[in-house]
Parts: sequence; structure tokens; C-alpha cells
Amino acid sequence: MTDHATVSSLPLRRRLRAWTAGALAAALAVGAGVPGAQAMVPHKAVYELSLAKARSSQAVNAISGTIVFTWRDVCDGWSVDYKAEMRVSFGARGTQQTAWQYSAWEGDDGKRFRFFTRRATAGGEPERRRGSARITPGEGGTATLEQPEARTVDLPADTMFPKAHSEAILERAKAGETFFWRYVFDGTGDGDGLFGVNAIILKELEANTALPIDHPLVRDQRSWRVQLAYFPSGQEESTPESEQVTRLFANGVAGSIEIDYGDFVVDAELSELTELQAEACE
Repeated sequence: MTDHATVSSLPLRRRLRAWTAGALAAALAVGAGVPGAQAMVPHKAVYELSLAKARSSQAVNAISGTIVFTWRDVCDGWSVDYKAEMRVSFGARGTQQTAWQYSAWEGDDGKRFRFFTRRATAGGEPERRRGSARITPGEGGTATLEQPEARTVDLPADTMFPKAHSEAILERAKAGETFFWRYVFDGTGDGDGLFGVNAIILKELEANTALPIDHPLVRDQRSWRVQLAYFPSGQEESTPESEQVTRLFANGVAGSIEIDYGDFVVDAELSELTELQAEACE
């Protein structure tokens, strides 16, 4: 029987952020706007989930599941869609199964954004979030949340959407810089969908170093290991809600993601990769 008191306290139940778009899990999208970068490759990727580390005997003892991530060029912007299922075992205390769906669109100009999320836990009612946002770079903007309740959120002047944020990380990696901090709005989580994100570019990996999968999309590509820490808006001096390290390829493919929730660490390893055709644009 599942220990629901334990399950409800898990960070993975609090928020969807570890599996979302942009510089977040599996959707580290590098657009053509980065100086010297290759164009973002529309693709579909499948990631297998496993438990990398448990720091407490009371924490989870096994994790399994998959993320199916699709990134498309839709002419006036980019769309991301992913579906994730994760099973978390607590040994004698039972197993929890959780499913997420996330869909988003970001305009090529980096000023417009729409999103929808759905999260469901076995035996519970699905939780849905929906909304949109608009910013003027350097001036901030406003997000309009439609579900679960209607409200608006002010976005600070240094707010970016996920794709633009990922482009900025790659630009700094290519320039040999190490640190980058910005607010990022993607609509996920249980709060206002706005997070402070601290990025540290740890190192560049030579092309073809320990490839996660033998595929043309990752062969002969530069890549970087990037550490990301996520802070609820207004709490940048506190302990981050979660941290992750991802291997980011120059064409937008995330080779692996290691997500640290404190008591345990989850690995998401690339297992399947398919290049998709861009939409025909008028």
C-alpha cells in the first residue's frame, strides 16, 4: 500500500519543472539566433528514467519511466510537446505513478509565449495549468494564467522565455563564459511559473566523447555540461528547489539530464532520437 503522506511530500509532486522546456530538462533548444551556432534541429527524443542516487534510507529505492520529447519549427516560432511517466518505488511503502504532459509555443522574436500542462497521479484528479505571456526584452512584461485560476503575474525586466534563455546559455558557452543568471518564465510548477535560474557552464566536451547514442544528430557535435539551479521567484538567496546537470549539444539535443531533488537524484538518458522535417512555411 502506498504511503500517501510520504508521497505528497516529494519535490517531484510539487512541480513539473525538472521535465520542462527550454534550458529545462530535455528541451535545451539552441536556435539559429545564436552567433555562429548551427540551426536548431527539429527532433523527437526518448529518455529512460532511473534512480542515480538516494541519500536517505527513507527515500525512494527505485525509479523507472520515460520522457517522450518533440521539438518542432512551426514557422512563426517553436513548439515543444512532451509526455512523461515516472514510477517511484518506496520499497515496502508502495509505489507512486505520476504522468505529465507539457505543450508550449514560443515566438521567434522571444516576446510571446503560450503553455499548457497536465499532471496526474494514480488515484487523483488531474491538475491543469494554462496561460500565456508577453514581454518586451529589457523592460519586462505580464503573464496571464487562465487555469487553475485566472490571475496575472508581473515579469521582471530580465525575464526570458525558455528558448531565448537556452540561446543565451549557448552564446556564453561558445564565448568561454561560466556563469549566467536570469528569470525564466515557462508556466510550470505550483506557483507563478516564474523562476530564477542560475546556470554554470562546467566544461566543453570534445565531439564524439562518450556519445549517449550513436546517431547523426549527436555525432561530430560540440557539447557542454551545464549545471542549472532553480529558485522560486523572489527567493534567489535561498536553497534552490532543484538542481540539474545536462549535456547540451550545439544543435539543441540534450544527451542526458541528471536531476537532484535533495534526497534523491534521477537520471534521464537518451535512448531514441529522430530528426523531424520542418514545416513548410509560406
